[in-house]
Amino acid sequence: MFGRLKENSRLGIAPIGTWSSRFAEGARVAIITDDRTFRGTIISLKTSGHTYGREVDRQPVSWDNFEARVDEHCNTKNTLGKMGLHVGDYIAVNALPEISESGYINARHLDNKAGVALVLVTTRATRENKVSLPVTCKLLFTIAEEVGMGASTVLQKNVAEMVTVDNATVAEEQNSSEPGVSICMMDSQQL
Repeated sequence: MFGRLKENSRLGIAPIGTWSSRFAEGARVAIITDDRTFRGTIISLKTSGHTYGREVDRQPVSWDNFEARVDEHCNTKNTLGKMGLHVGDYIAVNALPEISESGYINARHLDNKAGVALVLVTTRATRENKVSLPVTCKLLFTIAEEVGMGASTVLQKNVAEMVTVDNATVAEEQNSSEPGVSICMMDSQQL
């Protein structure tokens, strides 16, 4: 979201979550207000090598060093307000999906949204092909990522097993892989 209207007619960015600003520079965005959606770009405070020289490469990675530029004719903080932009309005970063010839899907923020899509496609295929399942299956979607917070509080007592579809981070000592499937045993708990 944006945390302030700036005198230079840009929007100060207030991050929600833990996405690093290092991945945001140049991102096209939708700026969502109560009445309409504007287009814009996330830019660094020092965007021009012609003006700032080597400072462009030495600027620290921090949301304090980025702002959103609105694709509208405006040059003052007051103009932004008159356009209906208010502190707290959301900035949605474009996902920019790309599917390569080899089948790889690349986009910003895929993680759990891709998992939800896979569950829905699998459910649809199961129903359309009239596949008989050996047990009663129910779908449950939570609003929290990575840990499925909230799922165990709504489970009925007769639920014996729960399978969680989530993304696995690829990092040292995680034993995970980009094209592979990870089974996260340490996430299990007794109810």
